[in-house]
Amino acid sequence: MTVGTAGIGVLPTYAAAGVMAPVLLLAARITQTMSTESFASWGWRIPFLLAIPLSAVAVYIPTSRPRSSAPPPASSPSGCTTSPRAT
Repeated sequence: MTVGTAGIGVLPTYAAAGVMAPVLLLAARITQTMSTESFASWGWRIPFLLAIPLSAVAVYIPTSRPRSSAPPPASSPSGCTTSPRAT
């Protein structure tokens, strides 16, 4: 409850932050009203719900990049085929 109250005290104004100001206020109010009982009943789900957009980004990134049709090179660019270790 203290974190939510302190958050409300340091929130920027609508003129300074625009639409993010009411969003941050809502987040601070939710934090302020969350007790131990309410967190135990539904608050543990918050990280799992936040994983939904994160998963969407994780799927989008590799599918949005074009794949190369060229095979990987067979040897190093210098033409060296020996191991750098001493035998």
